[in-house]
Amino acid sequence: MDIGNPHSSHEASINWLDQYDQLLDGFAQNQIEIRRHLHRNPEPSGQEVATTEFIAEHIRKAGLQPRICRSNKDVKTGVFTDLELGSPGPRSPCIALRCDIDALRLTDMKAVEYRSQNQGITHACGHDAHTAIVLAAGLNASKLRDVEPEHAMRIRLIFQPSEESDGGAKWMIDAGAMDGVNAILGVHVDPERQCGRVGIRYGVLTANCDEFEICVEGRGGHAARPHQAIDPVAAAVRLVGSFYEIVPRRVDARLPSVLTVSRITGGSASNVIPDRVEIAGTLRTTNQDIRETIKTEMDRLCSAIEISTGVQIRRRFINPVPAVVNDTQCAAALERASREVLGVEHLESITLPSMGGEDFSEYLAYAPGAMLRLGCGFADRENPYLHSPHFDIDEHTLQLGSRLLMRAAIHLAHTVATR
Repeated sequence: MDIGNPHSSHEASINWLDQYDQLLDGFAQNQIEIRRHLHRNPEPSGQEVATTEFIAEHIRKAGLQPRICRSNKDVKTGVFTDLELGSPGPRSPCIALRCDIDALRLTDMKAVEYRSQNQGITHACGHDAHTAIVLAAGLNASKLRDVEPEHAMRIRLIFQPSEESDGGAKWMIDAGAMDGVNAILGVHVDPERQCGRVGIRYGVLTANCDEFEICVEGRGGHAARPHQAIDPVAAAVRLVGSFYEIVPRRVDARLPSVLTVSRITGGSASNVIPDRVEIAGTLRTTNQDIRETIKTEMDRLCSAIEISTGVQIRRRFINPVPAVVNDTQCAAALERASREVLGVEHLESITLPSMGGEDFSEYLAYAPGAMLRLGCGFADRENPYLHSPHFDIDEHTLQLGSRLLMRAAIHLAHTVATR
């Protein structure tokens, strides 16, 4: 879906963007070094203190004011800042560009100069790239603030911690990162697409994601005399098997949903029936009614197995992450920018939503927004998937991401202002 002829309106913005693109060309090596510094020095969710200060220092050097946030553990992590294009008034639009800054607890297995120096931690999901994209977009836009009065706007840069675990987006929102924002944009690198290609989706992009934790409590005993025990292992096995029948037998097969048990823990010896077994996993859905149906069915099965086996089952859902639902006008702005920068032949329509979770969705409760899938794969080699210890990107992706986000922000600001 296009939102207009890019050559027929607000030529001042287009000319500004031409100058902006020239600045990005000259900043290309700096942007790569920013990404490589972050890749060498990754920090896990909730501990991105040095990363936050590194970003804040770049913001200060650009003459902007960083607002450093705090996690719920009072750790200084996460930062956002505003820059002005032209002389915006009280009613001028504010478009946010969001990235995530945390790394995964995973050992970097790449044989490259910029491999992680922090053992057991690496940027295997591309958050270092996202950060370099948004930071370069803002640093270069801050050098060209003069635009025509009718195109004056604010850009807010949001550098969010803890995307890989709970809380990061909410911490930023609580700190005021969405105050006054009219729309928000983001990108996620995608190794399944080559650098220079993007994926656009209107509507549901990612799934609702609910983690669950279940404790099955019985009465331990000798493995040779199970009749004297209340066996939580046997009950847990029945429960997991019953869970895996919910989706194919209780849910409309035309609506995507995934229920996965990813951890079962219990016992310490082969000849001892333990007192308890712990189960954990995730539920992923794209339909709210189906989400509630599966939760209700899981509760029903827990109650039924309690009755039939004599165990007690405690269960809870934690860290719910809503689905990312791309707003039509925001997605259209990303599509238009992609057409201008890459050409229509390099755009792909995403036909099915991802079943992954993404807390970009938290921001969408405060303003419309959309996220772009940004190809980062190499053309001449195998590209490991996200969260692989061998994951890497074609660094030409960085400059393209900055171009796309800023163009989309400019186009979207015009749309927001004329609503």
